[in-house]
Parts: sequence; structure tokens; C-alpha cells
Amino acid sequence: MKELSKCDTELELRQVARTKGIQMFNEFARQIEDHKVHPLELLITRRLSKNLADYFSKRQLSVNAALKLEERGRELKAGQSVSYVITKYKTAGMNRALHAELAEDADYDSRRYVELLADTCATVLSPFGVNKKILLSRGESLLTWT
Repeated sequence: MKELSKCDTELELRQVARTKGIQMFNEFARQIEDHKVHPLELLITRRLSKNLADYFSKRQLSVNAALKLEERGRELKAGQSVSYVITKYKTAGMNRALHAELAEDADYDSRRYVELLADTCATVLSPFGVNKKILLSRGESLLTWT
């Protein structure tokens, strides 16, 4: 946003989004992929809408993380917030997320966090011609997309 705010014209906005915007995405994505970002900086917080026992599916990340905490004697109830780190997003089992209290040294799912970063960046950059596909291709598909 800071870089975009320096622009005076739509052309400048497009150029900055397609250069600095992609460069900044690539820099942050690389830090995530290299695990240079501390797991606790990647916390996601959600509110439980039900008590844990009332959830039919335990795959929901917030439920998954809350259940891990419950195994250690801490019970969370409907209305409470759960902060977690995604560890294995595509896994079918119970190892998809870790509650913040257990995530100090977590091996987070860097692929999923890069996807989330791309979603966020695309929200800001898409009006200027930079979408999620372009970001995830690290700008390579911009050449064929335009």
C-alpha cells in the first residue's frame, strides 16, 4: 500500500503493482518458504461457534488446534478464540494445526502460508492486473497473461 500510495496515475499504479508488488510478494514468500518467519508470527485466530464436542467434523483448523490443547487438559468452549499455526494443511488427520500455546517451534506448512499471502496480495493488486496466479508463478505468468 505504501508503494502504491506514491503513484499519481493509473499507469504508474499498474507498473508498481507489476514490479514492486510482485517483488515484495516474492521476498515475503521466500522468507516463509525458508522458514525464516517465526511460527508465532503466522498465527490465525478464529472464534469457536460451538463447544468442541458439538463439531461433526474435526478437520476445521481451529477445531483441530483446540482439540490438541484439550488433550493437554485445557478446554475451550463456544465463543472463545483459538489462535493456531497451520502445520499440515492437506492432511486428513489431526495434525493440521497447532494451538498457539503449542506452536513455539512448530514446523509450519509454508506452502499454505504462501497461498494465503498470495490471496491477500491479490486482493490489493488485482485491480492493477496482478492476480493470485501471477503471484504464485512469481511473476512468470504475467508475461503470458497480458
